[in-house]
Amino acid sequence: MQNMHGRAIPDKNGYPDATAPPYSEEGCPPPYHGQPGAPSAPAAPVYAPGEGENPLREGQSPTGPPPHEKPNWKPSQAQGVGSRGTELPLGSKVTSKKHKGSPWEISGYDHKSERYILKCSRGLRPSVRAKIKDLTPVPKSPGFKAVFKKPLPEGEIWIHLFGNEGMAVSDAKSLVAGNTGLMPEKLVLQMKRDYDGGWRYVRLRDHERLHRNDKVFVKLADNQRYEAESSMNQDAIKVKTPSDGVGCVAGCRQNMHWKSLIFTIIFWSCLFGALYTRFVGLGKSKHNRSHEDSEEIVLKTNETAMKTGKERKQCGFFDTPMDTGNLGLDMALFWAWHNVGLAHMALFFYLISLIEAYCSSTNQYLKNIKAKKGVHRFVNRLQKKAPRIIWNIRCYHMETRTRLVSYKDKDGNRRTRWETYTVRVDTHSASDNYRFDTWDDVSGKLPSLSDYKLTKLTIGKQWMFADTFTAADYNQGKLRFIQLNDRDVSYDFSTTLEIPGYRPKVLAEVKPGSKPEFLTAGWYWFMNILGLGLIFRWYFTAISGQREFNLIKRVQKRVPIMQTRILPTMTVLVPFTYAQVPQQPGMVYNNAAVSLDVRGTSEPPLYT
Repeated sequence: MQNMHGRAIPDKNGYPDATAPPYSEEGCPPPYHGQPGAPSAPAAPVYAPGEGENPLREGQSPTGPPPHEKPNWKPSQAQGVGSRGTELPLGSKVTSKKHKGSPWEISGYDHKSERYILKCSRGLRPSVRAKIKDLTPVPKSPGFKAVFKKPLPEGEIWIHLFGNEGMAVSDAKSLVAGNTGLMPEKLVLQMKRDYDGGWRYVRLRDHERLHRNDKVFVKLADNQRYEAESSMNQDAIKVKTPSDGVGCVAGCRQNMHWKSLIFTIIFWSCLFGALYTRFVGLGKSKHNRSHEDSEEIVLKTNETAMKTGKERKQCGFFDTPMDTGNLGLDMALFWAWHNVGLAHMALFFYLISLIEAYCSSTNQYLKNIKAKKGVHRFVNRLQKKAPRIIWNIRCYHMETRTRLVSYKDKDGNRRTRWETYTVRVDTHSASDNYRFDTWDDVSGKLPSLSDYKLTKLTIGKQWMFADTFTAADYNQGKLRFIQLNDRDVSYDFSTTLEIPGYRPKVLAEVKPGSKPEFLTAGWYWFMNILGLGLIFRWYFTAISGQREFNLIKRVQKRVPIMQTRILPTMTVLVPFTYAQVPQQPGMVYNNAAVSLDVRGTSEPPLYT
């Protein structure tokens, strides 16, 4: 005789008995593994090929590694979150929150609607369909309930007991840890007990035993929490409420372009100052001097510019660079000196303003102009792209070296000396991907952009864990990667998020041609060469709206307890909760409490 999992039911001596009746609570249960004559512990759930994977070949081990453990694994192979109708076996009993009454029996699965087909075990009610999140399995074996508490994902499981002597706490911790991707020493089991008329949570020791109908609480040891990775939000932006309107005032409130404004003011101030000293200051001095004195002014100015060291008098910006004893000549030298300085400063800030213009957001927007529908297609493509979480490490040590340098002493004589300096020497570098199993995009849906003719769309990116089990697996994998590649005195470690095709700035126009003809990258650079790029930017900001949002990728490491609702040793009574999805202003969410259900499509969930 076999039970619902296809296993032979052992007889009272612990051996499989094909004629034994099905297990019932009234009958004598088989001995729990570990007793003399008891059967071996139930095997761990095997890996079954999913959709799109090749079936097992003849002679191939059914317990082969899943795709994410293969060396040629790529993030794009990670499936979208969900189930394929294999979580609840046919014939298993469930209760439904929507369809009340006695337990239902699983009779099939509708892949099109992603709902289980339920039939009444007594044949008194018509068949119905229900989603898996609406169903709660009914365990057929006696056991005890384990309730997971924060910071673990909250949920409840029923652990089956195969004997009358119960289960040791150490065995229960090993069983739970093996199905959640955690280490047994990281878990603590507690039980609620009555002390002096009040209830208290008491920590269970490893030698204590758990019996039928007990209720234990599973927590992390020392309330350990897995901190969020700094790389999760390093490329994220602070999302603001969409702009209320367009216009000069509204545009300046959005972005005043302060760097460009400062550089422009300094550049034009220096340029006008240089022109003033050239045509006004020197002109007044030359008007009162003879031709010979003018030639002397030119010679003295050239000599002053070439003098260095002690031959040149140290002076401030508004001081006369050389004291000739002739007041008229000194004034001429003063204007000539500051004419050269202001001209150099104007040239310097002109080049700085061009560099800033190249790195500005305006330049990025003008290089990525898309029509309204094109922007939504572009965002949808990004939301359907699988993320890559990359670990990078670079090992190094510092070396002290010596070198021969020359210098001048206080008398101007050139001398040499040996000096020591420290240099960094890189010896090893490596990178690898974090191999998660499933992912989905929880950014929300981009709303209509028809409020403005032009909309500047700023896109950030971040990622998050779906649950604490994934966070634990991530930290363990990162630690293994660092230990494997730590081959020197020091190392630099970083984590980066990559999304294929990602662009941080996009300009959307409601329909092709709604953008002014001169609002192009060519005109932008023409205005910058004339030193009037700030005016172009203010105009661009005044006629366009602005929206910001983050691409949020949620990754999950699937563990056996989340891949199925019924395991050989336990039954999931209450599905586990997941990390709360951050809500972004201006985005559309179909359900404010977006959660990972157990759908098995390779595409992320669509928000409609």
